[in-house]
Parts: sequence; structure tokens; C-alpha cells
Amino acid sequence: MEQDIRLVAVDLDGTLFRSDGTISLFTRRVIKEATRAGLSVLVATGRPRCMAERVAGWLGLDTPLICCNGARVFSGKPPGSNERKLWGFVPMGEEEVLGVTSILREMDVYFHVHIEDTLALEARNLRRVPKNHFSIRRFLWTSFGGYWMVRPKVLRDGTTEKYSGLIPKICADGPEDVIAEVESRVLKRFPGRLQCVKTDRTFLEIMSVKVNKGEALAAVATRMNFSMDQVAAIGDGDNDIEMVSRAGIGVAVANGSPKLCLEASDIALSNDDDGPARFILDILRGRVSREKRKRSDTRAAADCS
Repeated sequence: MEQDIRLVAVDLDGTLFRSDGTISLFTRRVIKEATRAGLSVLVATGRPRCMAERVAGWLGLDTPLICCNGARVFSGKPPGSNERKLWGFVPMGEEEVLGVTSILREMDVYFHVHIEDTLALEARNLRRVPKNHFSIRRFLWTSFGGYWMVRPKVLRDGTTEKYSGLIPKICADGPEDVIAEVESRVLKRFPGRLQCVKTDRTFLEIMSVKVNKGEALAAVATRMNFSMDQVAAIGDGDNDIEMVSRAGIGVAVANGSPKLCLEASDIALSNDDDGPARFILDILRGRVSREKRKRSDTRAAADCS
């Protein structure tokens, strides 16, 4: 089957995941149909590899993985193998890790870090894990492989810095005004070196300015011998802006952030309405053109929440 779009990169939280943290069986069936038809679908997430791998496995995907917002990129799995090669890694520097953790401790803000392929947090933060990260429904869904929840690595208090050089991202969670102050302090201390991205009103991701999903997706497309005109990208948050703007077809789900919607060339239904899967179906049915349509601020603002 010949088709204009050959590769689709899909974000997880707020995009492929519904609001309750699950992925519908309809979405799973569509992705399997896409794979059989020769359309490559890959996960592009802010999550670490351990979580992305679990979701990809449940969806039957052996394609490359874009993790930690592009800070860690992995190859696809060869036939008959579960091994992936590390294609790219952009860690935070030791000075940056020391500086950010000192700010977060001084302000007494909850934080966890990505250490290579998993999550880690200090013991002091165990009692403050954001409630939206865990729930009975999500725990049960995990039993069927449909959710990303894994056991985090627990560090002794004050020892996060020992892992400098292995940390691509630090995440903080707290009240909006507190998170805004964290962002201000981090950017003031490390101008042009670190970036802060809000993936929720109360959740801040801190990483190197060299990291974004757009660069990672372009590198993956090149390795897979696709041009960016043959790529579609679907997301919901500000951390998806670069990949949505660089893809031949850039898609925001209807529940996407205003900034992302202004960059998107297409607006899909929301995550709770299986928007990404329905857009992939449109690709398979030949209802999506590779030609990039002119972005409309008015249209995007009207169609997105």
C-alpha cells in the first residue's frame, strides 16, 4: 500500500493516554492495523525508557523510542531480539544538576529525576509523590500492560548529585506559583544552558537546551530513510512543539496546549475521544495529504482547549 505519510510519532501523556491514564483497545487495534499496512508508528515521550518500552510492547511496536523529550533515543528492535541500541543521549551537566537540586531543596519542592532509563527520587519525597501519578485504576491497568507505572528507584536524601552525568531531566511538582518561581530561578541561574517546559500547570521539566523531540524525530527519520515530509507527529503539550512544527503533518489533539495548537497544521479529536488513533486511520484511508497546510492561528485557537 503506497501512502504519503510513512512514519507517525505519537506522544503518550495527554495524547495516546486518556485522562484516566489508560489506552483504549480501539487505539491498540488501529496501531496494529497501521503496522500491518506498513505505516511505522513510534512513541515520542517525556517518559524514561522503562515506561516507554512497556507501552510500546503492549502496542506491539518494535520501532525506535524517543524518550525523556528526546534526551535519550533508542533504535528499533531487530526481528527476534529485544535489544535496542542507544542512538543518542544528552545529559544535564554536573553543575546544572547541582544548581537545580539546590534550588528545589531550598524551596522544599517535590522532585524526581531520570537516571538513564528509569525514574529516581529521594526518600524524603516518597510521601509527596503527586497523587495524579498513581491511582487504583492505573495500578489495575498496569496488570494488563496498558499503563506506564513502574517502581521508581529510591535514593538516600541528598544523594541525587552522585548521578550527575547520567541525568537527562529533573522534574518538579507543586503549586502553580511555586513552580513559576522554580522556573524563574533556574532560568536566571543557567541562562542559555537549561530550559524549563510545563507539561501541566503544576509540573515542570528541566533539561538541557539542546534537547527537544523535534531534533530527535528528525534524527530517527534520517536513520529510517524517511524525509520529514513523510512524517506525522501528534502531541498535546509544549514539549511537543518542536516535533509537531518540524513534521510534514503536525497534529495537536483538541485538548492540547494553546502554544502547540498554534503550531499545528491539523487538529485531531481529544485524547479521550481516541483522536490520535482516528487520525492514524485517516492516514491509512488516504484522507491526509502530505502537503503541509497553512497554519491558521484563528482555526487552531478555536479548535483547541
